[in-house]
Amino acid sequence: MLMKRTLPAALFCAVSLPVLAQDIVWQQQVDVPIHDNLPEGIALDILGIASGHSPQQVKQALIAYAPVDMQPDDESATSNTVQGGDLADSYESALTSILGEMHAMNNPAPSKAPAFSENNATLTLRSGSGTPVSVSYLSTYKLDRVYGLENGSQGVHETISVEFSAPSSGQQVIHIQRDLSYNSQQDQPRISETVAALTSKIGAQPMPQRNGFAYLWQFDNGQHITDDAYAYACEEGRYRRDFTPESIAGINRDGWCDVYLLVSFRQGISQDHADTITFALYDNERIKTNIGADFAFFSDYVTRYRQQTGGSAPTL
Repeated sequence: MLMKRTLPAALFCAVSLPVLAQDIVWQQQVDVPIHDNLPEGIALDILGIASGHSPQQVKQALIAYAPVDMQPDDESATSNTVQGGDLADSYESALTSILGEMHAMNNPAPSKAPAFSENNATLTLRSGSGTPVSVSYLSTYKLDRVYGLENGSQGVHETISVEFSAPSSGQQVIHIQRDLSYNSQQDQPRISETVAALTSKIGAQPMPQRNGFAYLWQFDNGQHITDDAYAYACEEGRYRRDFTPESIAGINRDGWCDVYLLVSFRQGISQDHADTITFALYDNERIKTNIGADFAFFSDYVTRYRQQTGGSAPTL
């Protein structure tokens, strides 16, 4: 096993608590570098969006790639409201929603216009039957569009979803997913050419997975992992969704998969053609560090909010 570098410890600052919980004063606890745990010269990204980027950097990259109105209207803006009996239950449910698998792709009508949406996660923390305390933050950007409607083609349906941690860990990108669905056979790309282009861009060879219909670029502690025996560590982290103070330690438990890109194909008109492609970039160590810091910040904030909030006793 590779020896892990010591990540920056969470430095907790004193927070002057507001009267109302919705006026929470976010204090950043950790700041993980953008290309942390990658080898020198390797910049892993999807369309220029890398783990560790801020919401503003993501917007700039999306505008450069597919210019659209980046101000979501009332219909496109959504919010996850989570309620629970205690902090652990609420936080676990919220992160399950925030970091859940992307929805299955549907083939839209060719006239579908580009759409940009934001998603806010709201944590509602209860103490027995008392008044709940709520905090919320921006958790997801999503771009959904159809392009390539020329020469009789039904186009390509593309969705890009970018997920962020809370402001207490710098509101950094922790997961990026891009889905492409080719609605016309004439547009299906060759798998071999796509993998070759990615290999050239990344500067490292992937490990074939799933009989050649998925390719994994795996990095750990600044090294490129090429032994397929350790690929399991990436899959384990991908499907771990039970985020609690105890289970956070289980992310990248064996220390072999800090950051990875998994590109999956569904076979099209031949074994070398794809009718769907999914690009998934996960930063396990950033998820582990940032979510741990967020969990601690929420716990600390709510505890002190409840201790310091109180009005005058009534006249008796």
